[in-house]
Amino acid sequence: MPKIAIREYLNSDLDYLSEHLRESDKAEILALDGSNPKDGLASCIKDNTELWVITLDNDPVMLYGLKEVLPENSSEGLGGQIWALGTDDVFKHPRQLTLLSKKIISTWFQTYDFLFNYVWEGNSKHIKWIEIMGFTVFEDKFFTSSMDEKFLFFTQFYAPDLNEDED
Repeated sequence: MPKIAIREYLNSDLDYLSEHLRESDKAEILALDGSNPKDGLASCIKDNTELWVITLDNDPVMLYGLKEVLPENSSEGLGGQIWALGTDDVFKHPRQLTLLSKKIISTWFQTYDFLFNYVWEGNSKHIKWIEIMGFTVFEDKFFTSSMDEKFLFFTQFYAPDLNEDED
């Protein structure tokens, strides 16, 4: 049985993950601002409230983070801008990854009222994953990157009856 775990980010993870990123994640970084994988990951890790790594048999397979955001309209509550980038190995055990990801999201909802970010419209696998995790992707809410690529807004609001841990 593979050992899947979560641990804190280590500086050595940047080199390993940038060399092993999925092609779709490399393409998303390029679509955002033309960066190479290492510079793109380095940009992602700045100013995060939380920064974690999922490992498979002790090798990093996903780096993910959250940045706390208080919107101008404070009636929306406290938000978390989330992101994740990974290697091809991240999908070797989809059931375990799904359960672990749902627990992470559930944990975040103990603190945050909503989670959000933008996803490159060309990353169909990532969009499908985001939707499986319970997020809504909005085709009509987007921004255009400096590389003239479209990034779609996605979000999920805390709903106690919908965000319970699954056993």
